[in-house]
Amino acid sequence: MTLACEDRDFPEWHRGIPRAYLWGVLAPVDIAPARAALAGLLLPRYERQPHVTVAYCGLEGRDFDDERLRLDLERLAPLARGPVAVRPRGWASFTPSPMLELDGGWLAQAHLALSEGLPDRIPSPYRPHVTVGFYSVEVPLDVPLGRLSDVPVPASWVVPTLQLLSYDTHDIAGPLTVVGELDLTTGCYDSR
Repeated sequence: MTLACEDRDFPEWHRGIPRAYLWGVLAPVDIAPARAALAGLLLPRYERQPHVTVAYCGLEGRDFDDERLRLDLERLAPLARGPVAVRPRGWASFTPSPMLELDGGWLAQAHLALSEGLPDRIPSPYRPHVTVGFYSVEVPLDVPLGRLSDVPVPASWVVPTLQLLSYDTHDIAGPLTVVGELDLTTGCYDSR
């Protein structure tokens, strides 16, 4: 069954901390056809840019700060060996959200590097994906999967940089802000 989500503030989670951070890859994927196929099953609003979460970093100041960033960059340094290809596998679903599932490869390596010994970063097992939105109703999972079966799977793409992204914790469906980028060829990090 899908899980019906709510588009609201969750103060019990963020406890007044305004920003959360994640390492991710902005994805040049058009999720509009998938959202159209799922009309009536999704919360109407989803403003996040298509992206792949590589590792959730946590709340600003509590879980993530300049020292944590420095340690993350040390963990990522051995993986900066050049651009990486990302290949979509097909449409799939978690209980709260439909998604475009991706081959693991480099994404899984980066996730492991960023989360090893830090179980709060993302629950195991890691499934690289692009979220399509959040469900608004409870239905058997085969309903959205059936609707997605006719939606073409996007093409593969090349990832030249890994982004440090942030978002407003008061808005679960709000946009992401790029805070910095790690060049996967040079290993140089550029903060914005």
